[in-house]
Amino acid sequence: MAEPHLNLSVDLLVNNSTHMQQFALSASFLQRAALMVAFAVVLTSFLAWPHFPSLIYRITQMSLFLSIIFIFVYSWRSLSNWRCLLTLGDKGTGTLLQGENGSLNKIILTKRAFISPLLCVIFLQHLQTGENRVLLVWSDMLDDTAYRNLCRLLLSH
Repeated sequence: MAEPHLNLSVDLLVNNSTHMQQFALSASFLQRAALMVAFAVVLTSFLAWPHFPSLIYRITQMSLFLSIIFIFVYSWRSLSNWRCLLTLGDKGTGTLLQGENGSLNKIILTKRAFISPLLCVIFLQHLQTGENRVLLVWSDMLDDTAYRNLCRLLLSH
């Protein structure tokens, strides 16, 4: 019963927020570099596997290796098409639109964001589903002024 009242109050916050700012995010070089580093770490773990002459062991190892390569290629291709429109207000509420055909989700900031010169880690909650999400915003996804504005907005929450 308390949940609909919460959604109504958040709807009022989203609609009555005085300073809404939009941030159009797309895939960046730093995001691709982080993906490359993550997969390099995963692939180098195959060097730590012990050597066994068993055929079943080698088949398992090669199938896992090929699966990871397939996941990397799929992730790289889907990253090249990734787009996001983040709208945040001064009260820690806003909207999130992911992809060109995605639905518009009302969000609220749940925790204090981690902010560094290279990366902002934003903790969000979708109001319709209650799902908690983490949004990573790399500094080269936005121009310098927009990234600074986003950081200021997140620090003020």
